[in-house]
Amino acid sequence: NMKKLLSFLFITVFVLVLTACGGGGGGGGGVSSSPSSGSPAGSTVSYAPAYTYNVPADKTSSTAYLIRSNSSYMRSLSAPGATSFSSIAINETDFVTEGSFAPKRFAQNTEEWPVPGLISVSKNSPLYSIQPKSYNIDDTEKFWVITNFTTSADEEKTFALKKIGTHCRVWYDVTNPNGLIDSQLETIKDKLDAMFEVETTLCGSMVPTKNYSDVITITDTTKLEIVVYQMESGLCGYFSPKDFTPAAAHSNKAPIIYITSADTSPNMYSTVSHEFDHLLNFVNKTLNHGLVQETWYTELLSNTIEEVLENFNQVTGSVSVRSRLPYFLQYYNYGLYWNQDGPSYANVYAFGAWLLRNYGTTLSNGQYSGAMLFREIATNAYVNEESIVRAVNALNGTNETFASLRQKFMESLIYTEAGCGKANFNKAVYDTGFFDGVTIVMPSINLNSIVVIPGSNVSADIASKLINCTAGSDYCGPCILKPTAHYANILPYGFEIQKLGNNLTQIEIPSGLYGDFTVDFK
Repeated sequence: NMKKLLSFLFITVFVLVLTACGGGGGGGGGVSSSPSSGSPAGSTVSYAPAYTYNVPADKTSSTAYLIRSNSSYMRSLSAPGATSFSSIAINETDFVTEGSFAPKRFAQNTEEWPVPGLISVSKNSPLYSIQPKSYNIDDTEKFWVITNFTTSADEEKTFALKKIGTHCRVWYDVTNPNGLIDSQLETIKDKLDAMFEVETTLCGSMVPTKNYSDVITITDTTKLEIVVYQMESGLCGYFSPKDFTPAAAHSNKAPIIYITSADTSPNMYSTVSHEFDHLLNFVNKTLNHGLVQETWYTELLSNTIEEVLENFNQVTGSVSVRSRLPYFLQYYNYGLYWNQDGPSYANVYAFGAWLLRNYGTTLSNGQYSGAMLFREIATNAYVNEESIVRAVNALNGTNETFASLRQKFMESLIYTEAGCGKANFNKAVYDTGFFDGVTIVMPSINLNSIVVIPGSNVSADIASKLINCTAGSDYCGPCILKPTAHYANILPYGFEIQKLGNNLTQIEIPSGLYGDFTVDFK
């Protein structure tokens, strides 16, 4: 049914009037839907019918870029046929295809993220959790933990209480201890205690503002339980909202985050921040407002908090969340599609990192604060696209839409230079005023300095499809396609960028390609 609907869509082509970071402004031009023949820029193949865009005279010396985007989550793109504008398909083993990653976006399902009945009561319901018990070090307790993340199979294991902090308790798997030493468990406790106040200031309180008859009670004295055990290889941790709902099968009836014992690097502290953010996000969006969050949105917050607290947690180098950017620069055509994989995490982080570097606010001490935007998104009474748009406009007095933010985000892969006047990644954030005693540092990011595809993986086929790419050499920066190349599929809110070149007078775009097109001049 969806592909049938696509046949009624039409292509919109418009020119953005740009103040160039290396080429002139200007504007004007027109769009014609009448069939025409001729060759698209950089191609020797003739396509008809096509939309013909006449390049304004003051733009012919500028470099033209074509951005093709998927503006709707409900749009499924078929791989273009042999007569399309981009007739050379990217090799499906190198880039995402519709066959390997079906385009879809889904809300958190009710089994994974249960939404309790919105039945307010006049006073707190009885404490369901393990909190009232008086524990001593090395006391044991049983917790249900996931043992197979593919099937969600779980198992009840015995854990020993190893650390008691101001805001948390740290439990350790005594049946399979996996070698964590006492000082590492102490550091987990100390890190959570230290980050508790700043993270709850950023993300909202752990104490719900509404009381429910079917949800555990959390008060200001409730401690977060940190359950540490060996998970499957590659997994760092998780949060399970069912622990808030006593009636749910195998609920542990307490506010808990689960952390792997296999990762002893500083990344463990980022994992604590990430999973604690999921918990706070659930409280502040789902419990307080009864809202259903889509996966990309809650993951955007939890991935972005890693960078906001990175300096605080002393997490740098290869375990920094910025190490995910090569995935984004190669697979930005994924958009906000969620598949629990590297590119999915990278793309939501990249969008969040870009937003915080450009749409925060100036504090009374004169410093720019991206953390203020994070707090606005995390604590407002909205979710998903609306939450982000309202937060941006509330802090900046603007009238942005999600579409206008996406357009600027896409352009940030073209306008990468610092100080070029465009909202991009190449802007540093240094903020000592958001929270007393905490320095928030988010360094500027030069996308063109990041190795996206190592030379050992750059085949002649890949080199033939990417701008400034040589077989056997590292490819740095966003994957900008040649005029004759395209991604086989553009997933929800994804896009592709083709560099068409300069000295152009006409640009032809075949009507057979679905999607929205914009022409940018730099």
